[in-house]
Amino acid sequence: MGKANRLKCLADLGKEINEFYMRYKRAGEEGKTTCRIMGYPLPHVILRAHDVHYMFLPSYAATSAARGVVGRLHQVAEEKGLLREVCSYVRANVGCAFSAEAGIAGADHMYSMPKPDFIIVTESSCSMTFNWGDAERRIYNVPLFVVHCPYVWDEADEKDAVAEVTRQLREFISFLQDITHRRFDWDKYKRTMALAKETAGLRMATMDEACQAIPSPATLFDWTSLLAIINYLIGLPEGRDVALRVREEVIQKMERKEGAVVPEKYRLYWDGIMIWPFLGKLAQKCAALNANVIWSRYSTFSFWECPEMIDLENPLEGNAIQVVRLHFNRSIDWLIENITHFCQRYRIDGLLFHANLTCRTMAGPQLEIMDAVSRKLGIPAVYFEGDMTDETLISESQMDTRLQALIETIEARKGK
Repeated sequence: MGKANRLKCLADLGKEINEFYMRYKRAGEEGKTTCRIMGYPLPHVILRAHDVHYMFLPSYAATSAARGVVGRLHQVAEEKGLLREVCSYVRANVGCAFSAEAGIAGADHMYSMPKPDFIIVTESSCSMTFNWGDAERRIYNVPLFVVHCPYVWDEADEKDAVAEVTRQLREFISFLQDITHRRFDWDKYKRTMALAKETAGLRMATMDEACQAIPSPATLFDWTSLLAIINYLIGLPEGRDVALRVREEVIQKMERKEGAVVPEKYRLYWDGIMIWPFLGKLAQKCAALNANVIWSRYSTFSFWECPEMIDLENPLEGNAIQVVRLHFNRSIDWLIENITHFCQRYRIDGLLFHANLTCRTMAGPQLEIMDAVSRKLGIPAVYFEGDMTDETLISESQMDTRLQALIETIEARKGK
């Protein structure tokens, strides 16, 4: 039976996240400008450069689920009329909006966030995000700004999509100036973008090197935790410092040929959003089977994946490129081609598809992707249903059975 050997330098990230939410709460109490964001982490650096405290709602839901406090939030949202079939990220945040009213404000520091001054939606091929933002607008009775990213059917569409998102970001900066009654500091924005570019670049380079290594010194569960530097610390020196520490530990482990799973016998691809309440448990389950979940399109194609394309003399366009290249905005042919490429690059033995029951955008094309990539690479694949935050929609026994079946199929094929 194998064991997990995850990156140790990520252990302190929880303290940074705690401080992020405490700063957000203090900002609201002190009358500073605050906002809530749905969709892609596009406006973070712009807001940071303008000293606006933000709450990125997908990462709030993920963090509250990983910490085991999301169930009460879901309950509050359902008491307000939301069905269980509604995106569980949405239910977590609607529950947060009504947590004080429900009498759970003092139960955990993740509850009872201050009223925002405005809402921003980055709508990228997920219809839920606009409806979510509109719901929050009505709950709080504050202005809503929407950045819509055009769908990129093929590479020829990308230039126009970048120009369109850049135009909308200029409008967003005008909106910010009107809301805050302050001029936007373009020099500060460039400095903040420089830090964001460095941080995201370190993350992407370190992941790529680690995923190629055999044994791999890190696992997808490490890379999932590292998303905190994009969602909470992007554009701050603290984010870059975490990325540097991760790189240092990864290089040291590679030099010692020390794997994240000991011993590493099977290398897996994960498709779908992470199951946040089971993050640690999933890492242990896979390690016990000597399986390292190496890579996922979610962790790579979703969060500032191409920082090298940021031109600091034209930072708004560099900002726009990050969301335009998001995998949600791409055709199924693009997904199949790129997932196949990286599975080959990282020498993947099997495919593990998690179908999020309340995320139709992620789950919709999965069966077609699974079939195509499995056939192209000649490797086995399994599919199981679950959810990113709602434990009542997760069957641990199904997860165990499918994972075990995948490993047995890989082993049988290797034995031929």
